[in-house]
Amino acid sequence: MEFLLKSKRTNKGTLELHIPLLLRLSLSAIGLIILAASLIPILEGPQTQQGVTTIVLMIILLFGALYEERWTFDPASRTISFRFGLVFLAKTMKISYDQVDEITLEKAIKGKMQNLEAPAEPSRPQNSLARFFQPKVFINLALYLKDSERLIIESGNAKKEAQLINLKKEIQEILLVQ
Repeated sequence: MEFLLKSKRTNKGTLELHIPLLLRLSLSAIGLIILAASLIPILEGPQTQQGVTTIVLMIILLFGALYEERWTFDPASRTISFRFGLVFLAKTMKISYDQVDEITLEKAIKGKMQNLEAPAEPSRPQNSLARFFQPKVFINLALYLKDSERLIIESGNAKKEAQLINLKKEIQEILLVQ
């Protein structure tokens, strides 16, 4: 499953990118359905136990529902705030606009090392079977800092390139506000 972070502009001109609420609610609902389905055999007979698979799946869904990733671009304070992790244990990274070197889109091929000199495009396969086994192309929206640190803001498959281009333009617009 792949999703893009939802972008929202506030009245103050702040841009926020965050995990959609609908995704979190969906993960919670799936977890509740699995929990309810696993409780039915326990209520019918005292000898039944929770399966390991059910417990592991419920823990994964719980962590997925509680995971937070939020980028806040605030032109008033000229800072970028990146909050990530579980909601109650999330870490926050603050970056000043002055530390930003550039924001760029990069193409990456799954399973291959990135060659900075010549970003090669995969050749178009001739038949559908070859297309199925072709390496996946991903587009990364990366933020480069002046200390050579690279932060990936968003990543998506090649079909989402237009959305990532629009997001890049929106972030560049915020970064250029004086």
